[in-house]
Amino acid sequence: MFSLLLVDILYLLCSYVNSYHNPPQILIFMYSIILHMHLVQKNHVRAGKRDYKALKILSKLSKNLYIITLCTLLGSVMSLVTIFYYSSVYHLVKDNENYQLLPSQVAQQTLKIVDRTFKSFLCLLRERKKRNYKKSIGMPRYLSKNGHFICVFTKDMIKIEDDKVRLSMGWNFTKKYDVRYLLIWV
Repeated sequence: MFSLLLVDILYLLCSYVNSYHNPPQILIFMYSIILHMHLVQKNHVRAGKRDYKALKILSKLSKNLYIITLCTLLGSVMSLVTIFYYSSVYHLVKDNENYQLLPSQVAQQTLKIVDRTFKSFLCLLRERKKRNYKKSIGMPRYLSKNGHFICVFTKDMIKIEDDKVRLSMGWNFTKKYDVRYLLIWV
């Protein structure tokens, strides 16, 4: 799935390519970028006060969901009964307030990030058992209490209007914080 930055970059490339090249070259150009390059773009978020505050709230909710999911996964390892993965941990945290306030796709992406982190940790433990890995292995770390975590917005939640990116919020977030969309200038 595309994150916000990749969709933004592709939009800018399409507008640039449309103005200077014919359509067949656009497809080849974009196809080669998607398959062969990792594009990174850092943007300074320019948003109104209300939207900036909502972004901070979203990143804190994402951080809280990360910590709750990580606690659930680490608890399953410590109990030595069953190790949970994304499909089963989803059912354990879906009733959590942090999960319900985040837009559903953002919450699912946060769960998938925790799942990837946890699977990587378990894979390193297995390699260490086979004596193929010599370095020290640390458990996935908890995030700072006052910190933030990334929010991955999928392409379904993004709409580009002129020089603004509009991000859709979930219904529960809208009810609690009275913010339906976030407008960010690019």
